[in-house]
Amino acid sequence: MSPETPAGAEVRAEAARLVARVVDERVPADDLLPAPGIAARDQPLLAALVLGSLRWHHRLEWQAQQLLARPLARGQTALGALLRVGLLQLQELRIPPHAAVSATVDAAALLGARNARGLVNAVLRRFQREREQLDEAALEVPEARFAHPRWLDEALRADHPDAWAAILAANNAAPPLWLR
Repeated sequence: MSPETPAGAEVRAEAARLVARVVDERVPADDLLPAPGIAARDQPLLAALVLGSLRWHHRLEWQAQQLLARPLARGQTALGALLRVGLLQLQELRIPPHAAVSATVDAAALLGARNARGLVNAVLRRFQREREQLDEAALEVPEARFAHPRWLDEALRADHPDAWAAILAANNAAPPLWLR
């Protein structure tokens, strides 16, 4: 990390790169973590960003599409992943919103998308303003509501017509913690 690189931006940029690789190349996330070049103290945050962005991918992707004025260009997979990483931080992680937005905006430059910093800032700030409306609208879109692919939603509806929603909700629940 160079002296002019803001704290946390490098972790967000690397998370976006790894998420893009998983989505584009179908590389298992476990094969990419821990990431070389990221400090040992930042590896847990990197793992949380990557795995959380993948876990909630369908919801985050839907939210990003709602917040963008027009879709990203075909070659901007890492930028799309960065938007999902930013949205994840604002919803699922205990990172102060100002820090999450700032580091994610700075990460855009590290991805070679310096001109996209304003876009990232606008999307994340708009999410903060419109979160309630987005959450309400997500209830009507199964991929956004349950954060699962459409094919799985349809299969569960067909196989378990009375319990499909409970199954999807349970699948999103955090597992219990066991201490020995």
